[in-house]
Amino acid sequence: MKKTNGHFKRIAGLVARCLRTLRQAPVAFGLLWSADPMGTVLTQLASLAHGIMPAVYLYCSKEVIDSVTQWLGARDGIPHSAVFFLVAAGAALLIQEATGLLLGSYMSERLSRRIAIRIRELLLDKAAQLDVTFFETPAFHDRLMRAQQQSMGRPTSMAATLTGGLADLVGLLAYVVVLWQFSPWSLLILVAVTAPVLAVELGFGHLGYVTVQGQTEGERRIGYISNLLTSPAAAKEVRLFGLFPYLREAWSGLCQRHCRQKDSVALRRDVSRLVVVILRVGLMFAFYVAVVAKTARDPAMTIGAMIMVVQAMKLACTALAGVARAAGSFYADSLFLEDLVEFLKLQPTLQATGAPVSAVPLLQQSVEFRSVNFAYPAAESRVLEDVSFRIESGERIAVVGENGAGKTTLVKLLARLYDPC
Repeated sequence: MKKTNGHFKRIAGLVARCLRTLRQAPVAFGLLWSADPMGTVLTQLASLAHGIMPAVYLYCSKEVIDSVTQWLGARDGIPHSAVFFLVAAGAALLIQEATGLLLGSYMSERLSRRIAIRIRELLLDKAAQLDVTFFETPAFHDRLMRAQQQSMGRPTSMAATLTGGLADLVGLLAYVVVLWQFSPWSLLILVAVTAPVLAVELGFGHLGYVTVQGQTEGERRIGYISNLLTSPAAAKEVRLFGLFPYLREAWSGLCQRHCRQKDSVALRRDVSRLVVVILRVGLMFAFYVAVVAKTARDPAMTIGAMIMVVQAMKLACTALAGVARAAGSFYADSLFLEDLVEFLKLQPTLQATGAPVSAVPLLQQSVEFRSVNFAYPAAESRVLEDVSFRIESGERIAVVGENGAGKTTLVKLLARLYDPC
């Protein structure tokens, strides 16, 4: 009992986190609009139209089948023109659907290219505002790497997922009406099919994000080692000191470890999806048997109606599964987009003391350090402690010391790239 309650609490918590991620939807659409307003509108309209068309086509198919059946029973009852008109209407809908898919695909590609440029612009602008100290901490580079690599296509994906999910819901309403007229109990099958899909997609969407986040430092190491092995600047040292086997082994080990982690997540996800598919097939098969049985004993149930009900259940299950997968995809995308949002919220720690002063060709006054202390973020000890000196105008001095003694730090403090403690 406690274990069951624990599962329900985890699922409820996951659903709550998913609902909270909806606050990233305005951020995603805002980024898309700033990158390409026309592409944003046309892409969403094409996606909505694509979601509505299957329901319209299903109704036309039902009318065609019933008309043909009635015509075969009484050849003078239904004119040929009515059947051919319905067939032509169905063909026109298929052409429209294909046209909408092509237009949506083109606009989606166009939007993806523009949003990638826009996000890079935002990242470059933010990086230019931040202090040098940010760039000297591993945590900042982890955050920057996630913002650069994982957020580029997320706004486009989130917008397409949200619009596609809404389109599926619009089409779903038509299927629900058909199924309700057949039997209100058939809606329970939709709920039974959807709940496991939603749990699987949300759970593994979160797990995928956690996996990628945990691999950020390793991915930076992989990039660094790869750069050492292929860059002209390091080629001489790598060969002179025989470092290639060591670096190659380290690079391969990191890559293999990351692959195993992602393979494990993918295998567990796909096995869970397979179990859900088997459950869905079993429920749908039971429903089909019930529909055939009702058609056999109910004269009012036409062949066209039977086919429409069966197809409505199939399409409704597909639409609901699509909505559940969309929810999982939107949830995962919003987590990655949140990394970008958090990065863009970073603020410089150096505060302007007044109007900046233009550089002068020759220093007219002295430079003085008076009891200056400095420590790098997360460092256990200070690099500079109670340092005082004075350099007069025109005086030439040399700063000498061991590695790590603080020589470069002095110069950066002089240029006010840092502030003293």
